[in-house]
Amino acid sequence: MTIQCRVWGYARLCLGLVLLFAFGVIAQTQPSPSADISSPPLELTAQEQQWLKDHPVVRFAIPSDLPALTQADASGKPQGYLIDYFNLLASRAGFRFEYHPMLFPEMIDATNNDQTDVYVASVIPLEKEHFLIADPFFSLPLVIITRVDVEGFTGHSWLAGKKVAVYKGMVPEYLAKNDPLGLEVVPFHTIPEALWAVSYGQADAMIAGQVVTSMTIAQEKITNLKIAGRTDYPNYDASVAIRKDWPVFLGIINKANATITPTQKRQMLEQWLVPQEQNTIDWIRFLKIAGSVVGVLLFLLLASIIWNHQLKRQVARRTEELRVSNEILKVSEKRFRDTFEQAAVGIAHVLPEGRIIRANQRLCELLGYPLEELINKNFRDITHPDSLADDVQMAQRMINREVEIYQKEKRYIKSDGSFFWIHLTTRLTFDDDNNPQYFISVIEDINETVLNRDRIVAAHRQLQNVLDASFLSMIIATDQQGTITIFNSGAQRILGYSPQEMIGKRTPMLFHLQSEIQERAKLHSERLNRPIKGFEVFVAQAELASYEECQWTLVHKDGHHIHANLGLTCIRDEQDKVVGILGVAQDITEQIKAQQELREKEERLRITLRSIGDAVIATDNEGVVMQMNPVAESLTGWAADDAIGQSLQNVFQIINAQTRLPVSNPVQKVLECGEVVGLANHTVLVSSDGTEYQIADSGAPIRSDTGQIVGVVLVFRDVTGEYAMEQQLRQSEKMQAIGQLAGGIAHDFNNMLGGILGSAELLSEKLLHNPEATELMKIIMQSGKRAADLTSNLLAFSRKEPSASRTMDVHRVIGDAITLLKQTIDRRIDIDFKTTDSTALINGDASQLQNAFLNLGINASHAMTKGGKLTIQTQPVTFDDHDRYIDLQEIKPGKYLKIDITDTGIGIAPQHLNRIFEPFFTTKEHGEGTGLGLAAVFSTIKQHDGIITVKSELRKGSCFSIYLPLAGQDSQLTEPHVDDSRIAGTGHIMVVDDEKVMRVTARATLEDLGYQVTLAEDGLEALELFKRNPQGYDLVVLDMMMPKLNGKDCFLAMKKLNPSIRVILSTGYTPESELLAMKAAGLTAWITKPYLSGPLSQKIQEVLSQVD
Repeated sequence: MTIQCRVWGYARLCLGLVLLFAFGVIAQTQPSPSADISSPPLELTAQEQQWLKDHPVVRFAIPSDLPALTQADASGKPQGYLIDYFNLLASRAGFRFEYHPMLFPEMIDATNNDQTDVYVASVIPLEKEHFLIADPFFSLPLVIITRVDVEGFTGHSWLAGKKVAVYKGMVPEYLAKNDPLGLEVVPFHTIPEALWAVSYGQADAMIAGQVVTSMTIAQEKITNLKIAGRTDYPNYDASVAIRKDWPVFLGIINKANATITPTQKRQMLEQWLVPQEQNTIDWIRFLKIAGSVVGVLLFLLLASIIWNHQLKRQVARRTEELRVSNEILKVSEKRFRDTFEQAAVGIAHVLPEGRIIRANQRLCELLGYPLEELINKNFRDITHPDSLADDVQMAQRMINREVEIYQKEKRYIKSDGSFFWIHLTTRLTFDDDNNPQYFISVIEDINETVLNRDRIVAAHRQLQNVLDASFLSMIIATDQQGTITIFNSGAQRILGYSPQEMIGKRTPMLFHLQSEIQERAKLHSERLNRPIKGFEVFVAQAELASYEECQWTLVHKDGHHIHANLGLTCIRDEQDKVVGILGVAQDITEQIKAQQELREKEERLRITLRSIGDAVIATDNEGVVMQMNPVAESLTGWAADDAIGQSLQNVFQIINAQTRLPVSNPVQKVLECGEVVGLANHTVLVSSDGTEYQIADSGAPIRSDTGQIVGVVLVFRDVTGEYAMEQQLRQSEKMQAIGQLAGGIAHDFNNMLGGILGSAELLSEKLLHNPEATELMKIIMQSGKRAADLTSNLLAFSRKEPSASRTMDVHRVIGDAITLLKQTIDRRIDIDFKTTDSTALINGDASQLQNAFLNLGINASHAMTKGGKLTIQTQPVTFDDHDRYIDLQEIKPGKYLKIDITDTGIGIAPQHLNRIFEPFFTTKEHGEGTGLGLAAVFSTIKQHDGIITVKSELRKGSCFSIYLPLAGQDSQLTEPHVDDSRIAGTGHIMVVDDEKVMRVTARATLEDLGYQVTLAEDGLEALELFKRNPQGYDLVVLDMMMPKLNGKDCFLAMKKLNPSIRVILSTGYTPESELLAMKAAGLTAWITKPYLSGPLSQKIQEVLSQVD
């Protein structure tokens, strides 16, 4: 098999050499253009000759992209059929063409703009309007080119409605646009661009000249195109377009063109094309040459016959391989077209001079151009000016093979003039001769990416500006391992490190205390129930809550410590995974110091407030409690923690003691006037438990450093005791004044009563035989005793009269008083006596207490003019050290009996309550009351160490509450002894009294009892008599209040003269204090005026019987 193939190879080589030799001989038979002797002569006029002298060189714009017609050689010099033709034409006319290769549309503009003088024209109407058109110099048929896979081609009519590619500005464009079939014409600036558009399916077909198209397909190596057939258009006539102002040159060109024969034209064209026709052959020479090779051919034919069968098999196999290859090629080409058209990125083929010859749909969409408009645009038209210089430079370097691939981010210009960013990847393709063909450019739309990147850069720049501007805050960002990635100027200011020192370093060990890290790690470990260590100390809590704020101690570069408030935020990626930590901290060292100083000041203030005896409450401008001391807590009943934040009106409830109406808020007064303000008199603070305190207070503004009022401080104190003492002092002063008055009246009145009662008693004894007179004397005696009781009430106001104290059952006293009341008051009044204990022992004067109960009962009956109910109720109560005052009256701790006397009368007006116990104060009509009853009750209760209070409501009634101290557990009930019998006796008695009636009745009584009596009318007389015989008297009955020398001074003088002298003081008004002083000086006894003979005799006998 190997030998057979080798023989066949030799045969083919010989055949090729013979054929080459034969064609070489034939070629030698072709005549040259210059040998055509039939060329007519060129005859020029004198004007034309002169014109040529003036224009020896004519600038000629020729197409740069027509294979075989005009193309550049290796050095870039134009060559081709048109160059040969026009060189011949110019040489015959006697001038020279200067060629300027360019695209066809550019040729029209260049000639129109006087950059060239003539150009190769396609003879369309537009050109005839602007240029002079020479006679045609050749004519070519127009053909239809399609892809090889197109089926159903029926000729020119197949083009109806199809997208047809044409060479822009040439005859095919003009004819196609005016075709009645309605073609969709897509102009291209170059023929290769149009052909590739058909190849890639961007156009259905192309209309062009057959010669140029065939050569271009071969040069571009396009394998999927074919010439489907001819058009119905006439042949394409090529000519020369000349400037309008050169009509002379038009004549020259036409004349020169006429001198070139068709044979010369064909010969020149055949030099650049595959021969289509042959001239007359030299058959004799051909036969000689052919005869010399017949033998060889016969030999080869024999060899061919021998191997024919084998060749058929190889051809069949090769044919099948080619068919498969073609199918694969078609599929590959279809895939390529699909890839090109359907690619998600823009793709373009760009010639080295920058013209776009192919583009896919994606690129059209990106730029906003239709395909026919984008094709033949220069890449400079769509490139932003900022990138042009680099693009041109890199294109040249790729042409020079210095760079293989060029990639760049740049901006393109859309059809509407707007810019957008793309990523360009460009590679230059070369043909088999290493000549540059076109750039393959892949354009990726990265506008959003760049814009996002720009936004990110802008955001980063803005963030950096924020970081730099955040000079007061420390901002540090780290990755998940704690490596610092951001360290702003605030962090540099606070910690002393520069960003260069810190970025890339681990954070915990650099500026944190190791002990604090360990402490936090232990705390987090216990809280999260897993070991926490290292950088996890900072992120453990933040990862759970996304944010954590806490205080840390930071270490400055120089070693000093900084207190910082650090907020930690997790930085998360799109999958919500923690990828870092952002920490923002403020230096709060000064704040901590200020807080510490503030705490110390507050502590000093608290100590001061606790030490102050007065209550203190501080509020803000809205009257909200901000602070209060323990004294204020005690008085208001509010704990400080509960009161702070409350309105002052809730905590500090004050009323007027007299009207019981709320008092206006002192805070508002202070804010209005901006000065210290004091509360009105009679202000009572009502505690949360209802306890009332008489207070004195003042409010002052709290001012800031700028003098602005920021709050109010109230300072108040409990003056309940002081107020009570003041009230008692005033009451005592009133009683003392009245006592002085009552004493003076009682003294004289008692003297008169003494005479009346004494005389009446003596007369009653002398008139025993006269019953009528005796009865009258009894009336006189009873009236005298009642007058004496009235005098006793007067003296009771200020304790001017000694009381007869004993232990008694106060319930029996109340019962006796009720018995008398039932006989005295309106029977329509029901009296109800309620008690819890059968016996209640107290120490006191039963007579005074009974009078007090009677007075209260009678007053109550006066308030119930239409009947009602009087209730007397008793119950034991106990007061401790905390119960100091009841209605501003001081009360001692101990056990008391509370006696409530309640009526259902008309009540007492509030404005009268504070004066109800004043002597001579009455609310009754003139003549209906003396105003002494309640004053006497008040005095009696005070004498018994008790207190009395009153509550009343108009039209509902009143309640008097009496608190009397109970006797001790060892006390025994003492029954009173009443004996009015007279006791006779002997002895010398001096009676001293300034009232004559008292002296006379005393002498008569005493002498009737058996005594010797000496009288003296004042103290001086008595002292003179006593001096004469100090030992001559057994007893002296001495009046207290006398002119010249009172009883006290007389007594003391007598005691000096005779220390053992016995003296009974006879008084109608003697302060108890003076009696006690005289008793201490040796006073034996005293007796109250008016007195009767029985009590006087008993007192004298008692004194005389005493043993010295």
